[in-house]
Amino acid sequence: AEIARRAADRRATLLVLVALPLVALPLEAAAHAASYPSVPFVYSILTGMAVPVAFYALGLGLGAVARRLRIGALLPILVPSVLALAFVADLRLGITALNPITAATSVTPAHAALLGVGIVAALAATGVPRRGAADPSDAADGRA
Repeated sequence: AEIARRAADRRATLLVLVALPLVALPLEAAAHAASYPSVPFVYSILTGMAVPVAFYALGLGLGAVARRLRIGALLPILVPSVLALAFVADLRLGITALNPITAATSVTPAHAALLGVGIVAALAATGVPRRGAADPSDAADGRA
């Protein structure tokens, strides 16, 4: 029952992370129009929805690794450290793949691919049911 509750909490968080950019869409449209950016509006909207989901997957993954290594107390330091490492890696390598701030200024296939990986990881980590898959709550209730 505890596992099913945690999975439901993760799914609810994922749903909020996808819904929040949709709620802010009018503000995003106004800001996009006023700034004359070099990226298409659709790209801005899609990355605006994908970045929080991918970062959520990163947080879930870091949390799992920290619990496995028994260093969960360091998690508040690990998350910003990994993000800072991603920013520095982009700058040192001269690419735009890991840093969402610089990726917002140009359409970047590498960044989009990494966001896709993050979305798949978030879906896997939250236990979003696949078509034809058994409901995980059934196993918890003994109905599987």
